Amino acid sequence: MSISSMTGFARADGAADGLTWAWEVRSVNGRGLDIRLRLPPGLEAIEGPVRDATAKRFSRGNISINLALDRQAANGSLRLNEHVLADVLRAADRAVELTGGARPDTAALLSFKGVLEASDAARDEPEQRAARERALLAGCELALDKLTEARRAEGARLKSVIEEVRASRGEIIL
Repeated sequence: MSISSMTGFARADGAADGLTWAWEVRSVNGRGLDIRLRLPPGLEAIEGPVRDATAKRFSRGNISINLALDRQAANGSLRLNEHVLADVLRAADRAVELTGGARPDTAALLSFKGVLEASDAARDEPEQRAARERALLAGCELALDKLTEARRAEGARLKSVIEEVRASRGEIIL
């Protein structure tokens, strides 16, 4: 009989399309299956498949899944987000009205978060997005497979300890 522990840890790293990632999966004891998932913004589409892949492999345990991403700007190009800049300008104008202070200069306006963005046209292409999501899901599947193996290895160690204790007590081991 194979024994699996409910505790374990696994990590799977990957890279594709100017993106590097690391999936980390932790599991501890739990009566049922409780999946806690942390994904970066914009990847909500893979939440369901990640939960399904986890539920397919495990029936019990508190499982925490975390995805860390690092995006590199394509060709160092930048894009001006005019909507965010317009919001910043309205806020700056209102602040000038309220305080009588000076309006910020262009350099200050460009330093606000979201005004300048790394431009990567491929990220907006549906085919590229789908390929990236498939690569991320494959990385998650690998991390879940590694967790399965970690839980089995821990279970084998626990079985060995239990058998040693039972043998030392003179119990019959079947």
